Amino acid sequence: MPSTFYAKRDAIKLAKESEFLYPRDNRHVIVNNACIIWTDFGAQKVSPKYGKATKGTINLVVPQHAIKDITEMGFKTKRFEYTTLDGDDEFFDYVEIKFNVEDDKRNPDIVICQDFNGRKTKRQVKPNSSLDGYLLEKVCITFHPFDSDGSGRSMSAYLDDLEAKRLPIEDKYDPEFNEYELVDDMDDEAPFEE
Repeated sequence: MPSTFYAKRDAIKLAKESEFLYPRDNRHVIVNNACIIWTDFGAQKVSPKYGKATKGTINLVVPQHAIKDITEMGFKTKRFEYTTLDGDDEFFDYVEIKFNVEDDKRNPDIVICQDFNGRKTKRQVKPNSSLDGYLLEKVCITFHPFDSDGSGRSMSAYLDDLEAKRLPIEDKYDPEFNEYELVDDMDDEAPFEE
């Protein structure tokens, strides 16, 4: 199942499969099979403070088994609460991870793998808004804390690198996409006409 998605109901299930690793230096967090949502790789959101977009963002869903470690490191977590179609109240916690898009020296390393015409390809890309439309799976990210207010109690998260596999466009909608027959027009033969 893809790690980038737009259905809230999948967040809790996908995040449970995430593996959080904390190297000895305690300065970085590595997340294998990360569940990321609400991406802004192209820094399209305008900062009210600066009047322009300066940072790109991704939001990492943090499973309950990792919340304690993440908050003890000082990261700010947010909670998204919603009601399911069945009327059940649900929630998930997440951390906003920022990254620079203007300075090439400080950009995160982003590597996208994909199958292209039967060949496995891997390419390094710069953060850009086209990545927001990709359907990604097997996402692995590394990020580090940054003391945003100087107190040592409120750490912002900054992305170091991201590696993921891009699914083909047809897998977004139907795994049997290529088996459908292309029809020029359906004027007289539409099966749903009465």
